[in-house]
Amino acid sequence: MMLLSEIAEALGGQVIQGDPGMEISGVAGVEAAGPSELSFYESAKYKNAALASGAGALLVREILDGHSAAQVQAASPYLQFLEVVRLFHPEVVPAVGVH
Repeated sequence: MMLLSEIAEALGGQVIQGDPGMEISGVAGVEAAGPSELSFYESAKYKNAALASGAGALLVREILDGHSAAQVQAASPYLQFLEVVRLFHPEVVPAVGVH
């Protein structure tokens, strides 16, 4: 679990809508995300999917009017979504040596 404000800070962004103290349990695609998960919206092509999303929070360039989800302003929502994926699922580097 991470606070939305912690995610925003890690990305160099800011919470522009919603509760910065919201707990985020993970990440998911815009169509599969649930109320405690973060997703992203970047392209007008996917606006309807974003508006119908059950995501609790979205990474956006600017406020997505018509959606009640918390929103974090990000310069590049898609690329920064990948950074958030890494926050929740850090790469495991095995120790050097004999297995």
